[in-house]
Amino acid sequence: MLLIATPKSASTSLLRTLADRLGLPGYMGAEGLSRDVIQALEPSPGYTHLHTFHGSDFKELSAECAQLMTSRQCIYKVHAAPTPHNRRMLAATPKVLLHRDPREIVAAWRRAVRLGIHHRLQPFDGLETEDEWLARAEEIGVIGDGGELERFRAGWLEQGVLEVRFRDLLDNPDQTVRTIERFWGFESASAVVELAQEKYTRDSKNV
Repeated sequence: MLLIATPKSASTSLLRTLADRLGLPGYMGAEGLSRDVIQALEPSPGYTHLHTFHGSDFKELSAECAQLMTSRQCIYKVHAAPTPHNRRMLAATPKVLLHRDPREIVAAWRRAVRLGIHHRLQPFDGLETEDEWLARAEEIGVIGDGGELERFRAGWLEQGVLEVRFRDLLDNPDQTVRTIERFWGFESASAVVELAQEKYTRDSKNV
């Protein structure tokens, strides 16, 4: 099963939550690794089902990697752009799209950089306030009408994905996760959903 997400949308928390509930390996990253190599690796330290690798920002998916993403034997998270190639490779795959308001994403990037949990973003060097970051993001076409983050969402929505909003996930994780499980054809466990906490996920509405 495939989870496509915009950055800073609690996608790792959702991946881990779903993998633990369904008892399936959850993969993220692994660009350039073969299917056999990915499946042979052990879970990341401290996790039962989560397998993490460097980078989730796939550009053009290989046929082998796309085949793994379509399997019902695992859950795969990517930030893959909706290029014609990627859309063609994943056309028949039931996809969940986790999306966050673009302005909230830019604000989260700023906080992550200031806290040292994200590498610096060169276009924003020297900027201090959230308003400055938002203005620069609009200036370079990341947010705003027809901005990069909205194009990301629109490109995948054309394929009939299940869209999940970041705020819905935080405000009502139980209903949101059960909706995803049903979409993928799984029967939901009776236990109340508790969203796994990761380094970019906070209880605060200011995540």
